Amino acid sequence: MALLNAKAKMENDRGSALFEAIAVLSALLTVIMGVAAVTYIHSANTWLNYHVEQTLYCLSEGQANCKSQLKTQVEQQLPWGKIRSIEVWTLNGSWTVEVKWLWNSKQLTVRRKLDLSDVVASKALR
Repeated sequence: MALLNAKAKMENDRGSALFEAIAVLSALLTVIMGVAAVTYIHSANTWLNYHVEQTLYCLSEGQANCKSQLKTQVEQQLPWGKIRSIEVWTLNGSWTVEVKWLWNSKQLTVRRKLDLSDVVASKALR
């Protein structure tokens, strides 16, 4: 009789171990997905900042297709998101670029400005 009770108890323990493993795996998967999402958003933000800055230098050199180059780069390098807008302003020797990018209902807005005085100062340092 004691042997039968021990066998029944082992079968119940196996079932509870399966439920515990499923709970732990789902929690672990949630953490991994969260870390992956944060990493992607951070990488996208860094990437957008870099390319917005490159677009500012492109504009300061007087090139005409800077905005379209930026749009193409964003679409190619960040395929999981969508460009909401790309704005370019030129006013009295300063250039401003603003990109709004949307991913999973999270919007990244990157806005950078370059003044002519910054360009002159950087050329003076060379």
